[in-house]
Amino acid sequence: MPKINLLDFSQVFPGLILSLKKNLNGVAFAHPFRVMFDSKLLETIRAMTPDEISDFSDSAYYHDKRNRKEISLLFRYITLDHPACSRADLKKEHTHRHLFGSKPYVENRLNHVMTALLRLLETYLEHRFSGAGDEMRHLMALNRFYQERGLLHRFELTTNRLEELLAAAKPQNEDTIWLRFRLEYLKHLQVGQYNPKSVDMNLFPVLDNLEKYYITQRLLLSAGLLEQSRFHRLDTSRTLSIFRQLSENGEFKTYSDTDPLIAIHYKLLPLLTDEADLNYVNDYRELLKSMRRDLAPQHLKALHTFVRNYLVRAYNRGSSETLSILFDNLKEEYEQGFLKEDNQMYRASTVQNVVTTALKLKQFDFVRSFLENCRDRITGTSQPENIIVFNEANYFFHTGRLDDALETNFHLLKYDTFFHILAARRMEIKIWFEKSDAQLAEYRLNALKSYLFSNKDKMPEQIKINNDDFVDVVRQILSPRNRNSPKRMAMVREKLRETYKNIAEREWLLEKIEAMRIQPAPGP
Repeated sequence: MPKINLLDFSQVFPGLILSLKKNLNGVAFAHPFRVMFDSKLLETIRAMTPDEISDFSDSAYYHDKRNRKEISLLFRYITLDHPACSRADLKKEHTHRHLFGSKPYVENRLNHVMTALLRLLETYLEHRFSGAGDEMRHLMALNRFYQERGLLHRFELTTNRLEELLAAAKPQNEDTIWLRFRLEYLKHLQVGQYNPKSVDMNLFPVLDNLEKYYITQRLLLSAGLLEQSRFHRLDTSRTLSIFRQLSENGEFKTYSDTDPLIAIHYKLLPLLTDEADLNYVNDYRELLKSMRRDLAPQHLKALHTFVRNYLVRAYNRGSSETLSILFDNLKEEYEQGFLKEDNQMYRASTVQNVVTTALKLKQFDFVRSFLENCRDRITGTSQPENIIVFNEANYFFHTGRLDDALETNFHLLKYDTFFHILAARRMEIKIWFEKSDAQLAEYRLNALKSYLFSNKDKMPEQIKINNDDFVDVVRQILSPRNRNSPKRMAMVREKLRETYKNIAEREWLLEKIEAMRIQPAPGP
């Protein structure tokens, strides 16, 4: 009898399929499916940071006497183990019993409370993420009302208060600059209502503030390109031309020279065009340190990330002298708390970058301390514990404890990124090479080559090239014909220095080739 799939079946019996769908949604087969895991409420709460959870619990939104008591009960129930939020698997039946006691289970009753809590959270988050400070935001809204309704005295009072707050706002950010422009524009409209003859003159402060906001946004958006993993040399000539043209106005030049947000991003432009050398990068980092009190935390974090990405690209292009500067930058980010995500967790890729950089510089004590601090605080992977195991094995390898590295079983674990899959395979090859077992090293090298071929259409091309080159060079090093010929090994060394600048494990390969100038490579 031919098989009938659900799609074909639904075309013949649409009424029956509709009935089955209703049953699966909880009408007849409610028990196994009534869980909250896919709800918008849980999705929202899990995305909130611990500070946001605490702030909401202390806010007037949460303590509003008009709220049903079940709303606060539900929030406490869900967030007991935030961010996992997995208490009792959060089945709706269990949650209903917690909120309503012995009352019969009615799904709509619980759904109403869930919806009410979600709306309350969204209102709070809208308020929190509205941009500028609460008082300034509210005053700006009131000011629009007073201006539109012709309440001149009230408008003037509110305007004066807003100008005081904006003048005292430290550190400045995009929101305060935008508020200045909006306030000047409202004042311009107000003058137009009561003194039309002078309205054109009143446009100048409006335009001045618009120019300040425009150039700040242009610099910030340009800097954002340094966050991209694939970065092409950026033409900043237009931004420079606009900036210099604006600076012909003495007032704007005074403003731009003294405004930390503009100054620090303007000086970042040479990093975007690859015109900066290491001395410039070091000077820029010192400037960044001196301006910590004048910049908002989100800008400080972003600027450190920009510098880090620039150094990573320079290092990947073969500039090995950038490695120590990169480590100093990472260490500073770590100490300032900039490496953490908003939920106070560390991304797996960030942990890997820090450990890899530190190990290359033999900063072993730092690596041990860093890994201990990151334990149980890794996000961005489905197997956070495997990231710790891999990096502990990497630490053992770099400190010469090869058997300890193998005993972690890092090579038997499953990883969810090509980076870790390939890095684990390479480390196993390096271990057998270091243990002078050329046969096992060759065997694992062939396995890596086979894996690269089987997954060539899935992984990024550059990653495949870097690892193919690794396989090629290790084979040349293992070849008895090459290792017994100083001339051939010199050619391999020169090719590695000049051609394979992006090759995986470049430092280790150079180290092994240099060592073979003194003693032969491991025998068969």
